Parts: sequence; structure tokens; C-alpha cells
Amino acid sequence: MGHVLKESGVHGHLGGPRLYDTFANLFFFGRRRATFQALIAAAGVQPGQRVLDVGCGTGYFARLLAQAVGPEGNFFRILLGQTD
Repeated sequence: MGHVLKESGVHGHLGGPRLYDTFANLFFFGRRRATFQALIAAAGVQPGQRVLDVGCGTGYFARLLAQAVGPEGNFFRILLGQTD
């Protein structure tokens, strides 16, 4: 379902993806999933489409996008970060 175009092991400065996701959930006051699903709907993402997520970070939004296009769609992600 998904194709990784570029991936880096760098996860930022908040102690890793799990800590970042916990912080983000608090920041959205428990409405993170609903907020991102509303963004997907506003963008008109439909099953069977091709979608690209640039700078996908921890992959939270990427997973929702991949679910939205379904198995008949294509999802691509690019994780930007430092390279050594």
C-alpha cells in the first residue's frame, strides 16, 4: 500500500516519535484524529487515489492517508531529515 521514497533515522528533538505523538495528542486536546480526518476530507482524498505526504514525521498523518486511499490506491511518503 505504501512506498517509501526516502527515509532517515532522525526523529527530531523531543525524545523520539512516541514522546512527540504524546505531546501532539495533548496539544490537540484529544481531537488530533478528528482534526486530521477533517483535513483529509477537505483535501478530497478518495479511495483509489495516489497521495504523497512530504515530511511525514512520525507517520501519524501518513497512516490516516494510507487508510483513506485504501488498498486500491497508492500512498507515497518522504521523511525529511539529517543525513550523516
